Amino acid sequence: MKKRILNFLVTSFLLVNISFCQKIVPVFQEPRHNPVLLNKYLRVIEAQIENSDSSFFHVHAAPSAFVFLTDVVYDNQVLNLGWTKATSKKGHAWYSSFSDGPSTHRVAAPADGRIHAYDVSQPDTRVKIEIEETDYGYIRPGYGCTIQMKEGEKASLVLFEVR
Repeated sequence: MKKRILNFLVTSFLLVNISFCQKIVPVFQEPRHNPVLLNKYLRVIEAQIENSDSSFFHVHAAPSAFVFLTDVVYDNQVLNLGWTKATSKKGHAWYSSFSDGPSTHRVAAPADGRIHAYDVSQPDTRVKIEIEETDYGYIRPGYGCTIQMKEGEKASLVLFEVR
């Protein structure tokens, strides 16, 4: 708990000091990240950035699954660091719990290209589902999957299918 409070305080201090220089917003307020679904169980944000445009610096804090809908090589900049190249393939997904604290970054689309992705997370509600990165699995397209439980065992499962 102390680690989370310390992470929050350090992040808040940095954001306050840097906010005078650069606009930093929560991911759901970034103009190119549009909420498309929100209920008590799920928040889905669609990100679309095209033709050398870039997002504002934005903060990811809620545990999220990320899914890319395009093949793209794009630029990514973590707050206070330089730009780096990132590559994502259509249908690739990953999960982050942000257990070490929030992530603040911005992205830029390539010239004549497009970043199109979804950020799927749980909204701030009374119902909480905690998942760690080690609890996440990715099934490649075209490969089957079998989940086998021992008698009497229970499992909770969240499955995202991208087509």
